Amino acid sequence: MGSFAVTPGELEAAAATLGSVQGELGCPRLGAGDLGSPELEAAMASFYSAANRVALAMGEAVSASSTALAVGAAAYTATDLGAMPVGR
Repeated sequence: MGSFAVTPGELEAAAATLGSVQGELGCPRLGAGDLGSPELEAAMASFYSAANRVALAMGEAVSASSTALAVGAAAYTATDLGAMPVGR
């Protein structure tokens, strides 16, 4: 059976990275008349709506993953300190 090693710091860094990714998710809205064509604007509005739903779902998943990584790092540290108290 395979294994891998990870440190609490690596878990915390991954959580922070996911937190910054979540801040970048989204889709900017265009103002009325920006594209010069009502048909194109309607198509872009429809695309924006779909992209925004995807971004929201991704944001929720990223947030949950970030939280899980942070909790994992804390649990890892607590377990490590319980097994090997500092100074011993």
